[in-house]
Amino acid sequence: MEPEIDKQRRRFIGCNLKGPKFSPKNENYFAISTWTGNEPSEEKPVTTWVPNFIPRESVEKVQNCSQLNKEIINSMLKKIVNHLLVTNSTVAVQSEDKTVYWNQGGSLGMKELCSLLGPEMLKCMKSQNGGVQTFLRNHSFIFEVKDNTIRLKVPRSIKDSADELVEVKAKRKKKQEKKQIGFRKRNCFFHFNHPQGCPLSSNECTFSHEDVER
Repeated sequence: MEPEIDKQRRRFIGCNLKGPKFSPKNENYFAISTWTGNEPSEEKPVTTWVPNFIPRESVEKVQNCSQLNKEIINSMLKKIVNHLLVTNSTVAVQSEDKTVYWNQGGSLGMKELCSLLGPEMLKCMKSQNGGVQTFLRNHSFIFEVKDNTIRLKVPRSIKDSADELVEVKAKRKKKQEKKQIGFRKRNCFFHFNHPQGCPLSSNECTFSHEDVER
Protein backbone atom coordinates (compact mmCIF):
# COMPACT_ATOMS: atom_id res chain seq x y z
CA MET A 1 0.00 0.00 0.00
CA GLU A 2 2.80 2.42 0.96
CA PRO A 3 4.76 2.03 -2.35
CA GLU A 4 1.54 2.67 -4.28
CA ILE A 5 0.87 5.88 -2.30
CA ASP A 6 4.46 7.04 -2.96
CA LYS A 7 3.95 6.37 -6.66
CA GLN A 8 0.72 8.42 -6.70
CA ARG A 9 2.43 11.21 -4.77
CA ARG A 10 5.30 11.41 -7.28
CA ARG A 11 2.84 11.44 -10.18
CA PHE A 12 0.81 14.20 -8.52
CA ILE A 13 3.90 16.38 -7.99
CA GLY A 14 5.24 15.63 -11.47
CA CYS A 15 1.99 16.55 -13.22
CA ASN A 16 1.23 19.72 -11.29
CA LEU A 17 4.70 21.17 -10.78
CA LYS A 18 6.18 20.46 -14.19
CA GLY A 19 9.00 22.77 -15.24
CA PRO A 20 11.10 23.06 -18.43
CA LYS A 21 12.43 19.76 -19.72
CA PHE A 22 16.12 19.16 -19.17
CA SER A 23 18.37 19.50 -22.16
CA PRO A 24 22.08 20.37 -22.33
CA LYS A 25 21.17 22.90 -25.04
CA ASN A 26 18.35 24.44 -23.05
CA GLU A 27 19.91 27.62 -21.66
CA ASN A 28 16.76 28.40 -19.70
CA TYR A 29 16.88 25.19 -17.69
CA PHE A 30 18.80 26.79 -14.84
CA ALA A 31 17.13 30.19 -15.26
CA ILE A 32 14.34 29.55 -12.77
CA SER A 33 12.89 33.03 -13.30
CA THR A 34 11.93 32.13 -16.90
CA TRP A 35 9.56 29.41 -15.73
CA THR A 36 6.12 30.81 -14.95
CA GLY A 37 4.44 27.50 -14.23
CA ASN A 38 1.98 28.09 -17.09
CA GLU A 39 3.89 26.01 -19.62
CA PRO A 40 1.75 23.27 -21.23
CA SER A 41 2.11 19.82 -19.76
CA GLU A 42 1.93 16.57 -21.68
CA GLU A 43 -0.12 15.00 -18.90
CA LYS A 44 -3.44 16.07 -17.46
CA PRO A 45 -3.20 17.64 -13.99
CA VAL A 46 -4.05 15.33 -11.13
CA THR A 47 -6.41 16.97 -8.67
CA THR A 48 -5.70 14.50 -5.88
CA TRP A 49 -3.05 11.84 -5.30
CA VAL A 50 -5.20 9.69 -2.99
CA PRO A 51 -8.72 8.60 -4.03
CA ASN A 52 -11.52 9.95 -1.80
CA PHE A 53 -9.06 12.29 -0.08
CA ILE A 54 -10.81 14.87 2.15
CA PRO A 55 -8.62 17.76 3.39
CA ARG A 56 -8.68 18.67 7.07
CA GLU A 57 -10.77 21.70 8.04
CA SER A 58 -8.76 24.91 8.42
CA VAL A 59 -10.17 25.35 11.93
CA GLU A 60 -10.40 22.15 13.94
CA LYS A 61 -13.34 21.68 16.27
CA VAL A 62 -12.61 21.45 19.99
CA GLN A 63 -13.82 18.06 21.14
CA ASN A 64 -13.12 17.44 24.81
CA CYS A 65 -16.59 17.69 26.38
CA SER A 66 -16.09 21.43 26.93
CA GLN A 67 -18.29 22.26 23.93
CA LEU A 68 -21.36 20.36 25.11
CA ASN A 69 -24.66 22.23 25.20
CA LYS A 70 -24.89 24.23 28.45
CA GLU A 71 -28.32 22.81 29.26
CA ILE A 72 -26.98 19.26 28.92
CA ILE A 73 -24.02 20.08 31.19
CA ASN A 74 -26.28 21.63 33.84
CA SER A 75 -28.61 18.63 33.66
CA MET A 76 -25.68 16.26 34.23
CA LEU A 77 -24.28 18.30 37.11
CA LYS A 78 -27.63 18.55 38.91
CA LYS A 79 -28.28 14.85 38.48
CA ILE A 80 -24.90 13.90 39.98
CA VAL A 81 -24.96 16.48 42.80
CA ASN A 82 -28.54 15.68 43.86
CA HIS A 83 -27.69 11.99 43.98
CA LEU A 84 -24.61 12.64 46.15
CA LEU A 85 -26.54 14.91 48.53
CA VAL A 86 -29.09 12.19 49.30
CA THR A 87 -26.47 10.92 51.76
CA ASN A 88 -25.90 13.32 54.64
CA SER A 89 -22.19 13.53 55.43
CA THR A 90 -21.39 16.69 57.38
CA VAL A 91 -17.93 18.28 57.40
CA ALA A 92 -16.71 21.23 59.46
CA VAL A 93 -15.52 24.19 57.39
CA GLN A 94 -13.78 27.14 59.02
CA SER A 95 -15.17 30.39 57.65
CA GLU A 96 -13.64 33.58 59.05
CA ASP A 97 -14.20 33.36 62.82
CA LYS A 98 -16.86 30.63 62.83
CA THR A 99 -17.27 26.95 62.00
CA VAL A 100 -19.86 25.98 59.39
CA TYR A 101 -21.19 22.42 59.25
CA TRP A 102 -21.73 21.63 55.59
CA ASN A 103 -23.16 18.55 53.89
CA GLN A 104 -20.53 17.15 51.53
CA GLY A 105 -22.81 14.29 50.55
CA GLY A 106 -21.91 10.71 49.78
CA SER A 107 -19.65 9.12 47.18
CA LEU A 108 -20.21 7.40 43.87
CA GLY A 109 -18.16 4.84 41.93
CA MET A 110 -17.47 5.28 38.22
CA LYS A 111 -19.71 2.37 37.22
CA GLU A 112 -22.54 3.74 39.35
CA LEU A 113 -22.01 7.18 37.82
CA CYS A 114 -22.27 5.81 34.27
CA SER A 115 -25.44 3.98 35.23
CA LEU A 116 -26.84 7.17 36.80
CA LEU A 117 -26.16 9.32 33.72
CA GLY A 118 -27.65 6.78 31.33
CA PRO A 119 -26.79 5.89 27.71
CA GLU A 120 -28.10 9.13 26.15
CA MET A 121 -25.88 11.42 28.24
CA LEU A 122 -22.89 9.12 27.78
CA LYS A 123 -23.51 9.22 24.03
CA CYS A 124 -23.41 13.03 24.11
CA MET A 125 -20.03 12.90 25.85
CA LYS A 126 -18.67 10.33 23.41
CA SER A 127 -19.71 12.50 20.46
CA GLN A 128 -17.25 15.10 21.81
CA ASN A 129 -14.37 12.59 21.93
CA GLY A 130 -14.63 12.59 25.69
CA GLY A 131 -16.11 10.53 28.48
CA VAL A 132 -17.03 10.59 32.14
CA GLN A 133 -13.46 11.19 33.34
CA THR A 134 -12.97 14.07 30.89
CA PHE A 135 -16.24 15.58 32.07
CA LEU A 136 -15.14 15.31 35.71
CA ARG A 137 -11.75 16.88 34.95
CA ASN A 138 -13.52 19.82 33.31
CA HIS A 139 -15.48 20.26 36.57
CA SER A 140 -12.71 19.61 39.07
CA PHE A 141 -13.84 22.73 40.96
CA ILE A 142 -17.01 20.78 41.90
CA PHE A 143 -15.88 17.16 42.18
CA GLU A 144 -12.87 15.34 43.53
CA VAL A 145 -11.92 11.90 42.24
CA LYS A 146 -9.94 9.37 44.23
CA ASP A 147 -9.60 5.62 43.59
CA ASN A 148 -12.31 5.78 40.89
CA THR A 149 -14.73 7.27 43.42
CA ILE A 150 -16.17 10.77 43.16
CA ARG A 151 -17.58 13.12 45.76
CA LEU A 152 -18.18 16.83 46.15
CA LYS A 153 -15.11 18.97 46.70
CA VAL A 154 -15.12 20.97 49.91
CA PRO A 155 -14.68 24.67 48.95
CA ARG A 156 -11.26 26.12 49.73
CA SER A 157 -10.62 29.69 50.77
CA ILE A 158 -8.38 32.05 48.83
CA LYS A 159 -5.91 31.92 51.71
CA ASP A 160 -5.65 28.13 51.43
CA SER A 161 -5.46 28.27 47.64
CA ALA A 162 -3.01 31.17 47.32
CA ASP A 163 0.05 28.91 47.39
CA GLU A 164 -1.40 26.51 44.86
CA LEU A 165 0.30 26.95 41.52
CA VAL A 166 -0.52 25.54 38.12
CA GLU A 167 2.35 24.51 35.85
CA VAL A 168 1.78 25.51 32.25
CA LYS A 169 4.02 25.12 29.25
CA ALA A 170 5.06 28.52 27.97
CA LYS A 171 4.20 29.10 24.31
CA ARG A 172 7.16 28.75 21.96
CA LYS A 173 9.36 27.66 24.88
CA LYS A 174 10.39 24.22 26.05
CA LYS A 175 10.67 25.17 29.69
CA GLN A 176 7.72 25.24 32.07
CA GLU A 177 6.45 28.37 33.71
CA LYS A 178 4.28 28.79 36.77
CA LYS A 179 1.43 31.21 37.14
CA GLN A 180 -0.94 31.87 40.00
CA ILE A 181 -4.52 30.70 39.73
CA GLY A 182 -6.98 33.43 38.71
CA PHE A 183 -9.59 33.89 41.43
CA ARG A 184 -13.28 34.81 41.11
CA LYS A 185 -13.40 34.53 37.33
CA ARG A 186 -16.06 31.84 37.61
CA ASN A 187 -19.29 31.53 39.58
CA CYS A 188 -19.21 29.58 42.83
CA PHE A 189 -21.17 26.45 41.94
CA PHE A 190 -22.10 25.69 45.54
CA HIS A 191 -23.30 29.22 46.30
CA PHE A 192 -25.85 28.95 43.49
CA ASN A 193 -26.68 25.21 43.57
CA HIS A 194 -26.04 23.62 46.98
CA PRO A 195 -29.05 23.58 49.38
CA GLN A 196 -26.86 25.14 52.10
CA GLY A 197 -25.04 27.41 49.70
CA CYS A 198 -21.28 27.88 49.98
CA PRO A 199 -19.83 27.38 53.49
CA LEU A 200 -17.34 30.21 52.87
CA SER A 201 -18.08 33.92 52.89
CA SER A 202 -17.95 35.89 49.65
CA ASN A 203 -14.66 37.44 50.83
CA GLU A 204 -13.02 34.07 51.40
CA CYS A 205 -14.35 31.96 48.54
CA THR A 206 -12.07 31.28 45.59
CA PHE A 207 -15.04 31.72 43.24
CA SER A 208 -17.51 34.55 42.80
CA HIS A 209 -20.74 34.77 44.81
CA GLU A 210 -22.00 37.24 42.23
CA ASP A 211 -23.09 36.06 38.80
CA VAL A 212 -20.08 36.83 36.59
CA GLU A 213 -21.06 34.38 33.84
CA ARG A 214 -24.17 36.15 32.57
